[in-house]
Amino acid sequence: MLALAKSGRTLADACRYVMTVPMEERYVAHAAASTAAQDSPQLRRPRVLRIVRPLYPKALELTHTEGEVLVEFVVDTTGRVRDARVVKTSHPAFGDFAVAAVKQWLFAPASHDGHLVDSRLRVPVQFRLSDIWQPRQRKAASPGEQPPAEIQ
Repeated sequence: MLALAKSGRTLADACRYVMTVPMEERYVAHAAASTAAQDSPQLRRPRVLRIVRPLYPKALELTHTEGEVLVEFVVDTTGRVRDARVVKTSHPAFGDFAVAAVKQWLFAPASHDGHLVDSRLRVPVQFRLSDIWQPRQRKAASPGEQPPAEIQ
């Protein structure tokens, strides 16, 4: 949020952006901007188009365990993830979930001198309890008040 405020947004705008724009969209926008700055006419790095947030292992969620996994993989010439593997993890139970999520990511492939090429990447996948979607607690209906309809 502070990085957004430093980039010229007011702190209120930065807070509003973080609270209203899903994490996946913020990540893709940030990754695209930082990757574009490193590109040259001869070399274009892969650009993330879609990320999938990993499932949180239930046992680690219940024990309030957070962590990070470093995943290495190849982005092939079609933009798909291949050969994903765990390089380092703070807890072994996070590894499989991180790899399963990264395998679903989609990229614009890298190119070198106008030709599409495979590229090897390493990305950290964070497991934070604050990123887990929690259903809203429904307040009890007052006597005589109709409870809200369920969304199907």
